[in-house]
Amino acid sequence: GYIPPLMVTTLLLSNSTDFDTWVHVRYMPTAKLAVTAQVVGKPRNMPLVKNSAWILQRIPIEKSKEAGVDEAILSDGDNLYEGLTSNFFVVRKGVVETAPYGVLE
Repeated sequence: GYIPPLMVTTLLLSNSTDFDTWVHVRYMPTAKLAVTAQVVGKPRNMPLVKNSAWILQRIPIEKSKEAGVDEAILSDGDNLYEGLTSNFFVVRKGVVETAPYGVLE
């Protein structure tokens, strides 16, 4: 069926009047109904921390994906944790399965 395009709006708000406010709006690519994933790379060292170093740490993982793969799934070899750029879930026998609460701790 038809999937309407997604849009992203970013707006910065502050009580300060000492800066210009810029708004960026654009259409998002049409979402796929299914993606190809590959288990690549280890989970983040500090997954509960929003750490800007993660941007650099994930580059080798992103480059290790095979051609045509949409998402890399992070794993310690026994457990699947998260997607490199997304949350990860599985639909098995009609039931949505996600990682248990606290999996990243």
